Amino acid sequence: MGASKGSRSAAFVVRNYMILEEARHLAASLYEGDAVNKMQGPPCLQPIVSLRRPFMTNSSRKIIAEKRPPTAGLWFVSFSGYSDFLGAAFVRARDKKAAIQRTLDLHIHPGPFKVADVLCLQVPRKDLWRVPVDMRDHLLREDEMEMLGGKVTNK
Repeated sequence: MGASKGSRSAAFVVRNYMILEEARHLAASLYEGDAVNKMQGPPCLQPIVSLRRPFMTNSSRKIIAEKRPPTAGLWFVSFSGYSDFLGAAFVRARDKKAAIQRTLDLHIHPGPFKVADVLCLQVPRKDLWRVPVDMRDHLLREDEMEMLGGKVTNK
């Protein structure tokens, strides 16, 4: 019983080796001049050669990292008319364009016909504590801006 088991395992190894040889010859015919043609010896001593291409190269990883949008931060958006201050808001957005779009989405933008100029500034991380949570995402009047330390120019 032990001899037949050993002969089966030897037949299994020989059959697998034959399949490997067929695969090697097929790969050699497909990729002439590659390292696949130069493989010799038993399979356990051969280097593993991958025929697959790497999914991403280092240069493509750098490009993807550069294309990532910045994380959302707090933006100060100030609206002014031709002669007066219309209001300001603190909104969370990724960039200036998204900050203005956010004011439109929240319906706190004074309107395109009233606004002459928009100022967008990103609030630095060290100053986030100065803006109370209840003063975010709505249009602030002049007196509310003074409470936060804003300057009034028309007094």
